[in-house]
Amino acid sequence: VETLRKAGKRALGGGVAGAAAMFCQVGALMWMRTTVNFQYAKGMGTLEALRHLYKEGGIPRFYRGVGPALIQGPLSRFGDTASNAGMIALLDSRAEARNTPHTLPLSSLHPFRIFLMPIDACKTILQVEGADGLSKLRAKIQKGGVGVLWHGSIGAMTATFVGHYPWFYTYNFLNAQIPQVDRHARNALLGFCSSAVSDTCSNSIRVIKTTTQTSQVPIGYGQALQQDGISGLLFRGLVTKIISNGCQGLMFSVLWRLGQDAIEARGVRRGRGHERTREDTGGPETRRATSGSRRRPSSPPSERSRSLSPPHSLLRSLPPSLSLSLSLPLSLSLSLSISDSLLSHA
Repeated sequence: VETLRKAGKRALGGGVAGAAAMFCQVGALMWMRTTVNFQYAKGMGTLEALRHLYKEGGIPRFYRGVGPALIQGPLSRFGDTASNAGMIALLDSRAEARNTPHTLPLSSLHPFRIFLMPIDACKTILQVEGADGLSKLRAKIQKGGVGVLWHGSIGAMTATFVGHYPWFYTYNFLNAQIPQVDRHARNALLGFCSSAVSDTCSNSIRVIKTTTQTSQVPIGYGQALQQDGISGLLFRGLVTKIISNGCQGLMFSVLWRLGQDAIEARGVRRGRGHERTREDTGGPETRRATSGSRRRPSSPPSERSRSLSPPHSLLRSLPPSLSLSLSLPLSLSLSLSISDSLLSHA
């Protein structure tokens, strides 16, 4: 019971931090997500899609659907991070499972993602169709019934499983291997590498899901597959997706750990406050009994906030070749992101 209580507390802290990080991420990087979904549906290149969207409505066009996104994103990410943090806390509490690889994120198994599909449908069609998105969605509902709001559910769940398993596996593996040097840069690198692996694995499924979801008439997955073809499935919007999710994963990873550390530190301070209150209200014997505990040094923050990493003694430095191979994609992605942004405003 105590183990489950601690795991639940760790999961709640990780979930709240994840939801807050996702909220900030959606507000800052919504324009990238709009470009990716527009490419999934229309099949344009990155710069071509950016120019087309800007001509349709300027900068506000990139933020069509931001309302549903601010609701859906934090809710879904709360479940993702809560499951991952809770499972790792549960494994670490058992000696026989403490050193097993943490490779099974429960985020892919959450059925509440299906209930969020109507919100996702509104968000996606606004991103793809702009101001006319909701009217087109209403027309689609009149043709196919209210069930069209859940079109793409199977694709979304499959993409979640295919995408999040590699994301958390990559994150947890690199977190156990890369030493703690510069903490924020390290978390940023972990977030980018995890997102790049995840996007490559799930891109084709997301293309089918978006095509089915934004079609003017109800279509099945087979029809969506025929429309896109093999090359469309594998490569449509992939470069933009890697850049977009690389920046988002980078930002989310840093904000998530900052939020989770702050929540755990607050809990530690609150526990010390309760302890001081008990000491002040107790008699001389109580104060003498607790005087020794006050002199014990507190554990360092790194030990209190290791929800995703094994003991520091197990961390090993990467070989120079692997370190270089991990740093090059990050530099390339950031360079492409900056150049694309400059060219789109030129």
